[in-house]
Amino acid sequence: MFSLRASVLRGCLVVAKLVVHPHPIPPSQRVIPFGLAPGCCAIAAALIDGHPMALTAERDGAIRQWDAATGELVRDFLSEQASFNEVLTMELLGQPAVVAVGLHGVRCWTADGRGVAVRAGSVERQLTSAHVTRDRRGGQNLLLGDYRGGVECWSEANELVWRLPLGVSGDVPLWALGGAAIRGTETAVVCIEGMVRTIDIGDGRVLVDAPVPGGDCLGLATFSRGPATLAALAVDTDVIVVDLATGAIAQRWSVGASPLSRICVLPSVLGVLLATVVADGTVGIWRTNGQEVGMGRLPAKGTAIAPVGPDLLVAGYEGGWADLYLVAGGDAQ
Repeated sequence: MFSLRASVLRGCLVVAKLVVHPHPIPPSQRVIPFGLAPGCCAIAAALIDGHPMALTAERDGAIRQWDAATGELVRDFLSEQASFNEVLTMELLGQPAVVAVGLHGVRCWTADGRGVAVRAGSVERQLTSAHVTRDRRGGQNLLLGDYRGGVECWSEANELVWRLPLGVSGDVPLWALGGAAIRGTETAVVCIEGMVRTIDIGDGRVLVDAPVPGGDCLGLATFSRGPATLAALAVDTDVIVVDLATGAIAQRWSVGASPLSRICVLPSVLGVLLATVVADGTVGIWRTNGQEVGMGRLPAKGTAIAPVGPDLLVAGYEGGWADLYLVAGGDAQ
């Protein structure tokens, strides 16, 4: 049996425990004030100097680094930007760096908080989404989605490789952006205006262009199942799993009545799992065939979710963030 719980963290807002049964027991909760920050709009997790860290992008423009084990605030990254939509980490010049994107383009810092200049000569400044992937030589590329429905590929955040307009109307934001290796080819994976597309990282060619029924897609996560490479799409209240080699829909299930906010892959001793967070604050853990593993509840609107490591993830919501993890055995203490 497995339990889903959120640990007591200073600076976090929730302490929850959920013993997972076929019909999960509702979690207990404890709300802890999170200063004056108006809320977490994006979250990421990474190993920095060997330590698991959570990175939050908050609606007041703050980018903060937290110790994922203790909840202690480690560092504020200074920014004049009013709002970010995504935060992540990548390597720049062989060193770990923090990257945030939003309405005024990209901001980047070294792990110790020094600003780094990136993206000279960028096409778009109003950005919605970002993802880091590898090119054929093993280098890192920064994929950027924008408010006009386009996607850009930048070599190590500095050199534009290609840009591809995707939206039919030209003014639909691209929120769902990821990457995957499909039959030996590194690709960007996007979903916009009811279409899922895979794009060759090397030259920007569209490889697969397949329809996806439903509403707006606000996030995606890619994973492998046997020989297949798949994407789990967060479409309205449904998770839709698509085979990226063919565009065929493999699974579809509803997470409830509240619209999905984000989705991610969670490595686990149970195998590859999917984690979702929805607008009402519900966090769901699922097998990739749609079987429910467990659910928990955040105290406010869920906004972001990201894996830290096996059976451990961080979730952001309006008011703060929390870490949640699966533990073996009965009740988690």
